[in-house]
Amino acid sequence: MCRNLVNTYFEVNKVKPKKIVVFCDSVSEGQFDMVLNEEQSNLKYAVFSDSYKPTITLFVAQKRHQTRLFLENVRDGGSMGNVPPRTVVDTKIVHPFEFDFYLFSHHGRIGTSKAVRYCVL
Repeated sequence: MCRNLVNTYFEVNKVKPKKIVVFCDSVSEGQFDMVLNEEQSNLKYAVFSDSYKPTITLFVAQKRHQTRLFLENVRDGGSMGNVPPRTVVDTKIVHPFEFDFYLFSHHGRIGTSKAVRYCVL
């Protein structure tokens, strides 16, 4: 599938992509190394050649976590008091040396909105 996507990109743009970004879902932290090794290896096998070696970035999107974030001033969050969409949290509560962040990507319609945790492998 990735090879087909790279070929389609090439047909449309007349150049292959310099970077490939992959988002994975439903991956626990205990599976990060396995996903990184297997997915990256499979991608390299599928698309790499002697003359083509794009940068590959793997993101894991985790929706099932216990982290809840609240505004310091509830009035800043509209009628529901939720954290506004497009808010990124990448300090204080994230892993001290791994690359992860929380993103509120949409409005919470009912109750407390919940951020997705993204981990870059």
